[in-house]
Amino acid sequence: MENLIDQIVKMDQQAQKITDLAQKEKLQATSDVAKRREEIRDAYLKEARERLHKNEPQERKLAEEKWKVTEQKQAVLREKMEDIYHQNHDGWVQKLVSRVLEG
Repeated sequence: MENLIDQIVKMDQQAQKITDLAQKEKLQATSDVAKRREEIRDAYLKEARERLHKNEPQERKLAEEKWKVTEQKQAVLREKMEDIYHQNHDGWVQKLVSRVLEG
């Protein structure tokens, strides 16, 4: 009977050791996963920054080209508006004056 109790106590102690070891491994695995996640995140951010730095001149050049096209379109529109103004200025002034005077 005493031998049976000793065996049960030993089995309980072994089970406790296994449980403690499993808990330590779980904590270590959790820590490793968190550390690896941070490493992957840092590597991704570093790569993204490098890509941005590498692509910046090309993107800047494209933006400047688009801006030049927009400026040219605006210049053409401005010239058209000025032409329309110069062509119609006198007529518009006469219409405004006659409407004001005629009430």
